[in-house]
Amino acid sequence: EQADGTQEVSVDRLHHIHILDRSGSMGSYIKRLIENVKETVDMIPDNDLISVIWFSGRGECKTLLKGLSKSTTSTADIKKLLDTIASTVGMTCFSEPLEETNRVIDELKAMCENYNVTLFTDGQPCVPWSDEEEE
Repeated sequence: EQADGTQEVSVDRLHHIHILDRSGSMGSYIKRLIENVKETVDMIPDNDLISVIWFSGRGECKTLLKGLSKSTTSTADIKKLLDTIASTVGMTCFSEPLEETNRVIDELKAMCENYNVTLFTDGQPCVPWSDEEEE
């Protein structure tokens, strides 16, 4: 137990899932976001898993990296892939990347049941259905 009353928990392996908003409103932030994610990759232990999902508008959601580890894929190669998405496209749809995140977790939970999901966004939903339904 730590001084603030919380307990520290350690796990053998963690699956880091980064969901990156590439919608138009991220235009002034996208290059810095990619640089921040690359810096994060440097800090992830070699045995941990890394997945990166990017999204913008309806039908614009892709899994760029899925369950890679630095023990099998070089950090330089991971960073090269991240550089390929340092631009913006489309609007903002959250439901599709969140559904994809659930699929990635389900598919890889046999390899790693511990995961951390980080959503990088600045926006509000902008979809052809209601914002309320999207939320």
